Amino acid sequence: MVLSTGRIVAVTHDHFEVNECQGLYNGGLPWVVYSNDGGLTWLPDSSEHPSLVAEGSAISPSQDADTPFWIDRNKCAPAIAVDRATDNVYVAFYARSSPSQSNADIYISRSPNEGESFPSDTANLVQLTDLMLTGVPGDGVGPDQVMPSIAIDDCGGVNLVFYDNRHDPDRGDQNPYYDVYFVRISNYGTGNQSIQQFRLTPRSFLPTQQGAFLGDYHHLASAPPTPTVPMVPLYPTYITPDGLNRSCYMHRIQVVCGGESLLALSDVDRDGVVQEKDVHAFEEAYQLGDCAADLDGDDEVSEFDAQIFTEVYSAAADGP
Repeated sequence: MVLSTGRIVAVTHDHFEVNECQGLYNGGLPWVVYSNDGGLTWLPDSSEHPSLVAEGSAISPSQDADTPFWIDRNKCAPAIAVDRATDNVYVAFYARSSPSQSNADIYISRSPNEGESFPSDTANLVQLTDLMLTGVPGDGVGPDQVMPSIAIDDCGGVNLVFYDNRHDPDRGDQNPYYDVYFVRISNYGTGNQSIQQFRLTPRSFLPTQQGAFLGDYHHLASAPPTPTVPMVPLYPTYITPDGLNRSCYMHRIQVVCGGESLLALSDVDRDGVVQEKDVHAFEEAYQLGDCAADLDGDDEVSEFDAQIFTEVYSAAADGP
């Protein structure tokens, strides 16, 4: 990532020597280096003291966990993103849910000082546990979340896309069925932290066919807010297999920013109050194809606009 100061920040997974299990720098977890001169020199001295992701934590790496080899060959490659408003750097990776379990969870580690350190306090290190994502505590054969990508949107939300096997009917057998999930975290690392999640794949897939390697990375990009409505488009891309055939998909996800924006979108008659009249106003505009019902700002009235109205009206009616 390139920060507003021009600093370049790079992340990599830890290097394992032959027959060693601890990792060269960070016990198997990722590490970071940065450059202030366009890549001529890298700091800290990467041959001795790189910046350690989730520094001081007790997280155990997942290189030898029971995740499918054909997703990413158990490389556990990390992903990196920057919050353009603050230059805070975020690194997402997967590791064991706890040292004694082979279950894999997603972790996000934040640097509040442009990549120089990644503290392990609760304000900066977040673990997406099975309980947070599914409502059920994980165990040795709990659902795995692997191969994350990360992006910070212009509303300050932390967004991830990853593979997840929560819908596998038998996670103990030799046929690991996976899906792709999208997660957005609001108020990261605070007492008001909240998580929204969406299943992107219409059906689970089996990533264990010989030759059906899915890659080491997903990609997730955040675009600037749309000019007409306070929404931020996100574009996750990912690969799913069908036998030996692999297909690449891209979604567009629209994020609505904040309570005031919810009010603005759902106040269709623009009288400053969200009430039942707005439902009738939206329905009339929607039936006529009027631009008042174009909530996503794409110059087209579609079912997606109706979905947006239903969601934002419900939220705004409950209060921002």
